[in-house]
Amino acid sequence: MQKTTSVVAKGKASTSAIVESGTTIKARRRVGGELVKSASSEWVIVRNSFLKQSVAEQIHVIRSGVSAKNLVLFAEAVKVPQEAVFRVVGIPVTTAKRKLSKDENLDPAMTERLIRIYRLEKLAEDVFGDSEDARKWLRTENLGLGATPLSMLDTDLGAQEVSRVLQAIAYGGVA
Repeated sequence: MQKTTSVVAKGKASTSAIVESGTTIKARRRVGGELVKSASSEWVIVRNSFLKQSVAEQIHVIRSGVSAKNLVLFAEAVKVPQEAVFRVVGIPVTTAKRKLSKDENLDPAMTERLIRIYRLEKLAEDVFGDSEDARKWLRTENLGLGATPLSMLDTDLGAQEVSRVLQAIAYGGVA
């Protein structure tokens, strides 16, 4: 199943992507007629394309696995070492490098952990109103959590706590 998604940014910039079951993304960004490619814009397209799918489609994508390249896109977009992302997703560095070099998909469990990152990064972006502020928040030690929010996303309980803190920030409560 292949579908094309287009996202229009401010001004004359537009981004389009080809999504095959949410697994492989090729992003092209046109700004003033010039083709520009960035990990950050690709990551946003990947994340948003997945999150816009129905639950049934999301489950299919999780069971099929997403491209290991999404790990690199996220690491570059959030400006963290790839190894930090590998740890959160629960993939050994050697396995990640093999999957990247062979353009393989992640297994369903790893894909589901990456999807958890999609959701929480989007929630942080919605709370802070800016992707860079959200990404900075994910990388920064949080007193309420006792760690960086990103480092807590390797477990469901940690993700719940990150979500709780984001909800508290969104609604003016104490985190």
